[in-house]
Amino acid sequence: MTPLFARRKLASIAAIIFALGSLTVLIFALSNVTRFMQTVGVKRVETPVKVVALTYDDGPNPLATEALLQVLQQHHVKATFFVVGRQVMRYPQIVQREIAAGHEMGNHTFTHRDLLFKQTYFLWDQLGETDLVLRRLGATGALHVRPPRGRGFLGLVTLARLMHKQIVMWDVDPADYRKERSPQQIADHILREVRPGSIVLLHDGGGDRSRTVAASAIVIPQLKAQGYQFLTISELLNMNSG
Repeated sequence: MTPLFARRKLASIAAIIFALGSLTVLIFALSNVTRFMQTVGVKRVETPVKVVALTYDDGPNPLATEALLQVLQQHHVKATFFVVGRQVMRYPQIVQREIAAGHEMGNHTFTHRDLLFKQTYFLWDQLGETDLVLRRLGATGALHVRPPRGRGFLGLVTLARLMHKQIVMWDVDPADYRKERSPQQIADHILREVRPGSIVLLHDGGGDRSRTVAASAIVIPQLKAQGYQFLTISELLNMNSG
C-alpha cells in the first residue's frame, strides 16, 4: 500500500466516522427535543397548594369543545385552551364562548406544523397570525404558547421571549389521543400522576375527543373531592411569581 493510498483510506474512514457521529448526535437531539422544551418551558409550578391546570390542545372542535364547555360549566371550572389558528377561523363562535365563559386562550400555532428547526419568519407567522385572530375575537392576556407535539428549539425560545410569552409544557400526559384508551383509563392516569402545581395535557381537537370529554367529567369531581382547585395557566404562573 502506497503512502498516498493509505492517507486517502484513513481520510475516508475518518469521514465515515464523522458522518456516523454527526448522525448519532442528530438522532439523540431529535429524540430529546421534548425534554429540552420541558427544560426551557414550564411543565408545572412548585407549590404546596393543591392547584392544577387543565389544558386542551388542537381545538376548537364543534363536537368535543362544545361538550367540554358544558362539563366545565357544570363543575364551575376554568381551563386553558391552546387553539390552532386556522381552527379558530373556522369556528370563531366557539372561541367567543370560551372567552365569555372565562377560560384562558393559548397559542398552538396557526397550522399545527412542527416548529423544530424552522426559520424565524415561519415561527413569527405561526404565532403572530394566531394571536391576531384571537385578539379580534376578544382574547386578552399573554396568549402563552404550546408548540405542536411539544417540539421546538432555540428560535422558538427566543421569539417567545420577545413576544412576552411563556412556553407551556406539561407534567401529566394521559395520552388521550390514543384510541385504545378508555375514558376511565385516561382519568385514572391523571388521578395517579397529578400533584400540586401540575399541568395536565389533554386534547379537544384533532379527532374524536368524546373520550377526553368523558374523562374530564370523571376527573374534575374526584380532584375537587381531594381538595384541588382548578386554575388557568396564567393564574398558575402568577402563583409561582408571587
